Amino acid sequence: MSNTDTDASSPPTNTATSVKTPYAAPTKYDGKRENFDTFRRQLTIYIRGNEAFFDTDEKKILCALSYLEGGTASTWANAITDCALANEKEGFGTWKSFQEQMFAVFGNYTKETDAITELEGLYQGKRTAHEYWLIFQSLLVKAGLNPETDYKMLRRIVITRMNQPLIAKCAGLENPPTNLLQWQLKTTSFDRTWREFNDIQGTLKRPERTTTSGTVKTRKEEPLDLGEPMDVDARRATREPRAAYMRMTETEKTEHMRSGKCFNCHSQGHVSRDCPKKNRTRVDNRATRTITPTPSTASEDKDAVIASLMDKIAMMEKAMKEKEDF
Repeated sequence: MSNTDTDASSPPTNTATSVKTPYAAPTKYDGKRENFDTFRRQLTIYIRGNEAFFDTDEKKILCALSYLEGGTASTWANAITDCALANEKEGFGTWKSFQEQMFAVFGNYTKETDAITELEGLYQGKRTAHEYWLIFQSLLVKAGLNPETDYKMLRRIVITRMNQPLIAKCAGLENPPTNLLQWQLKTTSFDRTWREFNDIQGTLKRPERTTTSGTVKTRKEEPLDLGEPMDVDARRATREPRAAYMRMTETEKTEHMRSGKCFNCHSQGHVSRDCPKKNRTRVDNRATRTITPTPSTASEDKDAVIASLMDKIAMMEKAMKEKEDF
């Protein structure tokens, strides 16, 4: 017998010492229902990849039985083998019949329903559009849905589960998507463009700020918040500058207390905490005077506290005066 005949009749191996097939052997299956689909796929790839050797139904069945090991899988494999040996005329039967029996025992009858439920609960969230569509297509196959005949239902899932800025971008096109493939291509393209833009923006370096004591503090770099994916029109929170105003001298504060003027708008008839212009820009109604700028050592918050205390003192003095007059 020639070496060629010997190689053709020898079983395929995938060991490290003698690799005769590029296809990985299936993982041993112990009968757990949740792992059956994975085992079935691995087994199908292995047998089809070595079709020259597994050229009969019996060889395919024997190969499958050799990987059923542990749990209920071993029990079922032993029962099938015993029946085949007891009935030599029928033997193991056909490969198609064997596959149907194996699915009846280990297959998941609710696979399609479970896939549809999982598909309806699939949200894009932090995923890229490409990652979302990979999962979507996998569940689509498991659910046994057709992209054409089931398009309306699938479009509703895509529109309500993908990030809304992406959907709004597609809906605003002159020619919006009309099938599932177009939805996939458009959303993936827009999502990729937005993420490239985000990468170019990088991080926003915060400016230095000087404290009241004169020391300089540098805020650490923080990521530039561009909103949720593809939300290119999202508003950035901006801090409005505080209104500048002239600080009152001690003499002016005393005069305001005696005349009953408001510390905020400098009008009579109310105190600063009841001032109707409290949230507006402060206005300096005093006479124009020359002020020599001096470095401030007190913060605005401290001034606000002092002003509040002065108001309370004024109210107490007014109450005492009214009591004395009474």
